[in-house]
Amino acid sequence: MVRSLIVLLALARRFARLDLKYKFELGVDAMLLAANIVGFGLLGYFVVSSNAELVDYPYYVFLLAGILYWTVVASGFNSGIAALREEAEKGTIGFLLSNGVSPAVITVSRMAVSTLEAVVVASSLALPSIYLLSGGLYPKLSLSLESLAKLALAIALPWAFMASIAISLTAVQLVFKRIGGLAGAVQYSLGVASGLYFPVEAVPIAGWALRGLPTAIGMSAMREFVVYGEVRSLDVSLPSILTPLTPAWSLTFIPLAALATSLLILSRVERLTMRWGTIEQY
Repeated sequence: MVRSLIVLLALARRFARLDLKYKFELGVDAMLLAANIVGFGLLGYFVVSSNAELVDYPYYVFLLAGILYWTVVASGFNSGIAALREEAEKGTIGFLLSNGVSPAVITVSRMAVSTLEAVVVASSLALPSIYLLSGGLYPKLSLSLESLAKLALAIALPWAFMASIAISLTAVQLVFKRIGGLAGAVQYSLGVASGLYFPVEAVPIAGWALRGLPTAIGMSAMREFVVYGEVRSLDVSLPSILTPLTPAWSLTFIPLAALATSLLILSRVERLTMRWGTIEQY
C-alpha cells in the first residue's frame, strides 16, 4: 500500500512536469475550461429557473456552483483514461509496467494532476463570477470546521467514485484498445444524472434513485455551501453513515465499493492481456 502511494506520487510529479513542458497545450486547456465556465455563467444569468421550489436562488449560482464542483471531481476523468494509450504511443508503457506501475496507478495519478490544474482555473473564475453577478450576495462561504469537513468529504469520495469508473473504462480500453467517445459519453451522462444542469428531483420516476449518486450528493453539498454558507442536507455522523440508503451512507460506501470492484476488474483484465501478449499493443 505504501509503495503504491509512493509510486502514485512519483508518477503524478512526472505528469505535472510533462504538462508544464507543453505550456501551449496547458494554456489552451485552461482557456477552454474558462470559456465553459463563462458560458455557464451567461446561460444562468439570462435563464430563469422555472421551479422556484427546487431552485430558490439565482439560476446562474446553481449552474456556476455546479460546474465548479463538476470540474473538481470530473475534470481529470478523460485524461486519466487516455493516459494509458498516451504512454503506449510514447513507447513508455512497457517500462512503466515492467517497473511495477499498474494501469490503475497510471490512470489515478493522471486524474489527480489534471484535477489540480483544473481546480486552479475553475475556482479563480467561478467564485468571482458568482460574486460579481450576484452583487456580493453569493458565495456565502463559511470557515466552520464542520461545514468544511462535510465539503471535503463531498468532494473526495465522489472523486474516488469517478476514479473507479475511470479505472473500469481503463480495463475496457486494455481489451479493446480504442473506445472512441465512450469516456466522454459516460462523463456527460454522469454530469446530467448528478444534477449539473437541473435538480435531479425534477426527473420523473428516477429522481429518487439519482439522488443517491455520490456525485449528486456532493454537488448538492457544494451548492448549499456556496448559497447558505453551510452544508445543510448532509449528516455525516456515525449513525447516519451506518444507516443504509441515507445520503451519508451512499456517499461513503458506494465510492468505496465501486473503487474496490474496479481495481479487482482491472487487475484481472491486466493479467488476461499480459497472457494474451497484447497489453502493450495500441
